[in-house]
Amino acid sequence: MSEAEISAIQRGQSPTADQQQKGESCFKQYAKDKGYTEPTLMPPDPTQPFDPGSKQNQCADLVAQTHGIRFNQINPGVVVSWSAEDVGKLRSCYGVSSLPSNNVAFAPTSAQVAVSSSKLTCIEQAVGKDKLAGVVAGTTAMSDADRKAVYDKCININKVAAGANPALLGVLAAMPPSDLESLFIPVNSQQLPTPLANGSQKANANGTVTVSGEVDVTAGSTLPNKVEVFVKSTPNIMTVSLKKVSATKATWSVDVAQSKLTLGNHQAYAVATLADANQVRSPEAKFSIAAIKAAKGHWALAAEVTVASLAAVVGARYAWKWHKRAHHASHL
Repeated sequence: MSEAEISAIQRGQSPTADQQQKGESCFKQYAKDKGYTEPTLMPPDPTQPFDPGSKQNQCADLVAQTHGIRFNQINPGVVVSWSAEDVGKLRSCYGVSSLPSNNVAFAPTSAQVAVSSSKLTCIEQAVGKDKLAGVVAGTTAMSDADRKAVYDKCININKVAAGANPALLGVLAAMPPSDLESLFIPVNSQQLPTPLANGSQKANANGTVTVSGEVDVTAGSTLPNKVEVFVKSTPNIMTVSLKKVSATKATWSVDVAQSKLTLGNHQAYAVATLADANQVRSPEAKFSIAAIKAAKGHWALAAEVTVASLAAVVGARYAWKWHKRAHHASHL
């Protein structure tokens, strides 16, 4: 970019799509040149000792106080009613970084939410290493019953962490599932119908694919305020706010830049964490990217979207300066 362009951004002018892509590339290359590796996200492990007075939990207490409660009053039913932005603040206390909606992460990002060694061992033993490798690669299918068995044995916090501190369960319920865990979350097409993917055959005006869906719960149940959207072969897990339609129905939508997708076939699905901390997953929406893509395609994040991203150490410092200057955003 030219000196004039950089100066304009420093004065508060929002970067263009092309400038956003250049900035992201620069910070990724900078981190690579300096030998930094992208760390992975590590949510709390319910098998490890729980310290209510830890720095992470003190941070979570500050978030809880904005809702008029203290940390020890957090539970799954509480966090499911929080906005995606507040859940993002809670996640940031545990190393899961979120940006306010409508902002772009310039620093290197990772979709890999780490799986604790105890959980990974459990999954490997339940599935078998060879079969698990096939499931991850998409070459081996598992029945719904087998997936649910793995979920209940290794992932479902109501079973894995039964009797744990309610605040810990609340924090765990607020964390995004890892890409690996999402493969075993039970599919429930009644609560999360198959998403729709529009604009996939040719680039629309923004060079994006719009993935959208809905969440339905039974009468008397609490609607969650967000879903996690997985688009296979993208570098991010997207936390998308829900738009309430009725007491039992809400919708969601997110734009995914075609420039971030390889040519060919893709899949997208959503995961919702309910008020009882159980998770459900939608069937997969299948779409394809044609050979012609928009020249100006970029991450077009809808206003209600936050991206769960993790920056490399130095990249994060420079990205925050850029982000602050460009967007005048606030961050917990």
